[in-house]
Amino acid sequence: MKESATVQSGTGSGTGKHALTLLRTAVVTLSLASLAACGGGSSDSSPADAGDASGIDPTSPPLDDSQNLRALNVSFTVPDRLQLIGSALTATVTAGGSEQSMQTVGAGFESTLNLPKEQQLQVYVGIRRAEDGLLLAAADTTAWLGDQSAAVSMPEQRFSYEFDDDGDGVDNIVEIERGTSPTTISLDFDADGLPDDSDQDDDNDGIADSADAFPFNGQEFEDTDGDGIGNNSDNDDDGDGVLDENDAFPTDATEIRDSDLDGIGDSRDTDADGNGIEDDQEDSDYDGVPDPIDLFPNDYSESADADGDGIGDNADQDDNNDGIEDYREGSQIIVPYVDNASISIDGIWDSGYSNNTYYDEWGKAADNDNYGYSLRFGNLLVDNTDRYNYNNYSSNYFEMMHDGEYLYIKITIGGEELENWFNDSADIWEDDSVELYFDVGYDQLDAYGDDDFQRLFRFRDSADDPTIDGFYSASGMETSYATSYRHENNASSVYQHLYEIKVKLSSIGLEPGDTFGFEAGSNDDDDGGIRDTKWGWFAPIGTDEAWQRPSVFGKAKLQPSD
Repeated sequence: MKESATVQSGTGSGTGKHALTLLRTAVVTLSLASLAACGGGSSDSSPADAGDASGIDPTSPPLDDSQNLRALNVSFTVPDRLQLIGSALTATVTAGGSEQSMQTVGAGFESTLNLPKEQQLQVYVGIRRAEDGLLLAAADTTAWLGDQSAAVSMPEQRFSYEFDDDGDGVDNIVEIERGTSPTTISLDFDADGLPDDSDQDDDNDGIADSADAFPFNGQEFEDTDGDGIGNNSDNDDDGDGVLDENDAFPTDATEIRDSDLDGIGDSRDTDADGNGIEDDQEDSDYDGVPDPIDLFPNDYSESADADGDGIGDNADQDDNNDGIEDYREGSQIIVPYVDNASISIDGIWDSGYSNNTYYDEWGKAADNDNYGYSLRFGNLLVDNTDRYNYNNYSSNYFEMMHDGEYLYIKITIGGEELENWFNDSADIWEDDSVELYFDVGYDQLDAYGDDDFQRLFRFRDSADDPTIDGFYSASGMETSYATSYRHENNASSVYQHLYEIKVKLSSIGLEPGDTFGFEAGSNDDDDGGIRDTKWGWFAPIGTDEAWQRPSVFGKAKLQPSD
């Protein structure tokens, strides 16, 4: 019984008829040669004649006696080409009239044949696909088997792959590599008499299949952008988003225009408009900023857009898009020191003439920041009425000063009818009230610490709990305050109303000369329900976050007392 062996390598199917004929012929030839060497041959030859012809004494032991046999070892490594096709392989060896299966050894095959000694042998090996015996490669060589054992290692370069099982002119191994059937003649797409497996131009469009993106489409051969649509049908061959009819370079995705018609696309042309000025020095709007770094090359008034919102920084009121208008970035309230301020916290604005001299108890308080802008509640933080837009400014403003012991703050609320001031909600933050915020140390954190304070002051109208600290506020702040009062007989008039507040500096850890975070705001309720609006001084428009984030406060500094 023959031994069976396989090694993993490639794919394919069929039976190699021409190769089988070759190997079988080799077997017959070697068999006859062996018979001749042993004295065999024509039936007419006598043993004596055979002995005389061969020069061997008829009385000698027969040549096939074990004493006359020597081992011939045949081996080879599977060629790289066959290892790549991914099919299981078998191999056979034929020599001296004997054929047997070879065994796998590592990445190759090996077999030992015991053959009569003292003869020149023709050695053949064949490699087949295991699944169907399809012959893929074969090699042959000669070997002398003398008085000692011999070994033959078949080199890769001796292997031939010219076996065509289906007779279509394409070798079995080539068909397997292409993915076509090596046992069935392929179609002839262009009806030119050449099967597709061997035809180098299947669609007969004059473009070799190897260079044709559509080898079975005579109308197409190129697909520049790889979108599966041939260039002849594709209206954007390079896939750059610009139709071919509008693209000066329809097959080059890196180019669209050629402004100076010099054949060089603007992207690569160092002088795209051909005016003699290098593009990196062009300044189309003559604003002194070269076009390559000018985000608005045709607008003399603009060249940069810090927040990328499409509005040039010169026109943009909030260049970094943080919700704080540019004119207020870096602003600071310098809170003046007023010795013996003598502020009466009574809710009454004391002013007038004394000894022909005008007197105003708040006359020395700061009502502008260091840029000269009014300390106004100009940022609409909450609007539950849709009566406003976030570009409105309220008529609410505040003033500040200190005397080294207390910080004095006057907040003026105005611009609505008195009858709307006093529709109290149950919650102070939903009612007519004002709020003060302090970030002692100006840490600008995103969460309250033990030196961050918030307090709400309700408009005094016989309401309980006129003040309340914010949810996250530190405790210990000492304050007193008063407000103006309603004038019911003027219910239809538009008046201002007033908050006068003083804060003990030591209760929150502030001293003259200190810088701190500060914010102030006002809540408005006109119907006794939820808060209608909330306005702030510095916190970003449209966001009510000061109650939980000191980082949105503005900046203030207490003027030193000396």
